[in-house]
Amino acid sequence: ERESSVIACTWVSDDELIIANEQQKLKVLHSKDLTHKKTVNAPQAPTGKMIRSLQIARSDNAPSFFFCTFENDGDISIVRRPLDGNPSRSFMSSAHPQQIVAAEVDRFGRYFLTMGGFESTIHFWVVNCKEETNFAGDRKGHDFSELLEGGCDGQICQKIHECFDAIAQNCGEIIDERMMIPIEEMISIFRVVGYYPSEEDISNIVSEEPTDAYVDVGSVIQIFVNYKPPEKIKRDEISKAFLTLGNENGAILWSDLAPILCSEGEQMSKTELLTCIKSFVGKFVSPDNLGEANMSSFLRLVQSDASVA
Repeated sequence: ERESSVIACTWVSDDELIIANEQQKLKVLHSKDLTHKKTVNAPQAPTGKMIRSLQIARSDNAPSFFFCTFENDGDISIVRRPLDGNPSRSFMSSAHPQQIVAAEVDRFGRYFLTMGGFESTIHFWVVNCKEETNFAGDRKGHDFSELLEGGCDGQICQKIHECFDAIAQNCGEIIDERMMIPIEEMISIFRVVGYYPSEEDISNIVSEEPTDAYVDVGSVIQIFVNYKPPEKIKRDEISKAFLTLGNENGAILWSDLAPILCSEGEQMSKTELLTCIKSFVGKFVSPDNLGEANMSSFLRLVQSDASVA
């Protein structure tokens, strides 16, 4: 994880590992080399709470489920596999009046045990497989559209549909009676509505489907909801970065900043760096010929950026 911290993980099988991160995402990884397989939204947590543990329940007669517990909280969440981020495939219940201090699945993966700290009790839980229809989640496009800001009728949903239709006119194809576009084309849709995925995110998104995959508008919305960070970048975070790297006034020499941008995190190429410098100063200039970069000038530059709060 480059942009977040892992807070919980569990083995699904010899081939799969699932992690939860601080950005409220669940990531499915290939366990042998830890390469990405899928990213989805984590189940809705109590306000301000992070996932504390993940446990998998196995059954020969029914789909597998995940049990999630949350830090400093007595609730548990049950999530049906396979993971797709659909909120209708999860269910939350109050397990203890206060914090759950320990949780575990029995050796056969049938029962989920939780221990409450305040009342000193242990509860056994089992999913009623006969009631699995409650986890239907068949309204794929509708469910994910509701998770957009403004819902199905909001500005973001309408903008996604408009961009999709515009791209479909140029390179769309009708497959199984649905209009589809190449999967790589949807990245431009994300940027139009204010989500600028990193190169790593783009690689992960494309890797979830075959190289020549086409997606419909419902899939575009689903992937957007699953990948978009839950919160925009805050100006305070940008200011803190400049104060960390620079002096007490939040200023740093371009000659010092340039090597960091080209070697740390998601590395920039020299061409990308020069293009960004041009955005600051209005022309192409070598970093060595510039003075200081400060947070005030950067914040003015991103004021109109929809990805910054």
